[in-house]
Amino acid sequence: MSNGIPSAAMKFASSYYGEKTTDSVNDACGGAIWGADTGPISGTPGGAPPTRRDLATRDPATLPISQRNTKPRQQWMEEKLVVSNITTHRAENLCGSVTSWGPDFVGSDGQYCDMTTKTLTPICDAANPVDGCFDIDHSSKTVLKRTTVGRREVQLPHKSFKELSYWS
Repeated sequence: MSNGIPSAAMKFASSYYGEKTTDSVNDACGGAIWGADTGPISGTPGGAPPTRRDLATRDPATLPISQRNTKPRQQWMEEKLVVSNITTHRAENLCGSVTSWGPDFVGSDGQYCDMTTKTLTPICDAANPVDGCFDIDHSSKTVLKRTTVGRREVQLPHKSFKELSYWS
């Protein structure tokens, strides 16, 4: 991080964008590998990368290193929750991606993605309360799990954050 701005690295095969340009028409980013930080990136970019469908159905442990996240989440990611009401920002898509990496996320689809475990949980809805759903206490920056015990409904802290970021 530099001046509070997260940094990353990129490694690319220049030939992929030169003599192999016709090969890259269907996969413009196939000649590049991105790193989660500014550290060294292993592997060789280029070749025939798997499709999104291939990545979604494979166990992340079986993916080539260049196509999976092998580093633990950084501290700032653990301390931040992003809440988006942009209609194309769906937590289900983020949680379902084997290569996604970042802070916990609440999407416009009414779902919460715990990025540590890649677990998707519905956000509580007054019209359709679901046992085990999550509420967000914006003032305390805490995600609360709604649970029914006997006839009583309780909200137990699930995770607390130092920062909530709102995207609209």
